[in-house]
Amino acid sequence: MTDIETEVLDRDVARRRANVWLLETVGNLLGAENAELILSEPLRWRYDVILGLPDLEHPGTGDLFRVGMIEVDATSGEVLNQEELAQELHTSAAAAVR
Repeated sequence: MTDIETEVLDRDVARRRANVWLLETVGNLLGAENAELILSEPLRWRYDVILGLPDLEHPGTGDLFRVGMIEVDATSGEVLNQEELAQELHTSAAAAVR
């Protein structure tokens, strides 16, 4: 058994970093939900990426689609695999709205 000692970002802090990256890189209708701490190298937070499409006729309602997953390094706060992730999320989000 191996002991690991490290400082880990709070899941809400990591989620905010994921959401900022999503907003700046992919689009404003995406959000990170459902935190899961992955105990591997690197230690990371994993979130579902949810696309929310509002119903303009019924404010406060709309459709939600899971379009992928985003991982944030749990010690540095960096979004992992940024280039591949951006392309994957663009493709998945476009397919969801069709």
